[in-house]
Amino acid sequence: MFQGRYGVTGWRRQIRMEAYTKLLDASHDFDSLLFNILHKTDGSDFAKRQRELEECYSRLQSVGTLVAIAGPKEIDIALAYLLNNANSVVKDVRNRDILLSIVHDLEQGKSYGNWRAWLVGAQGFTDTARRILRTE
Repeated sequence: MFQGRYGVTGWRRQIRMEAYTKLLDASHDFDSLLFNILHKTDGSDFAKRQRELEECYSRLQSVGTLVAIAGPKEIDIALAYLLNNANSVVKDVRNRDILLSIVHDLEQGKSYGNWRAWLVGAQGFTDTARRILRTE
């Protein structure tokens, strides 16, 4: 009986680790693309950049479903915070005028609050995943 329980626990940990790793990979891709959009966009490639970020966000959401299923419930809050912040960023990028304003502000040394919130959410997810997996 003990061996069976240990096997299920190990299997569950492996499933969670795979789901969390996929989400972290998707988060990294999202953040890298966002960085490039915010620092290398002149407005001429707006539609292409917008489409790329939408695709990346869609992947992030899909992987988020895997994370939610893998559980436990403790990860749900960190996941929701991460996805809500990503959604806020995507909404800003969808609007050309807002995006160009953000890019201009960054060039002037101002910060972009939704990006900072996204980074905090990504770090929060990572910290929660480490706690759950006991990899701290």
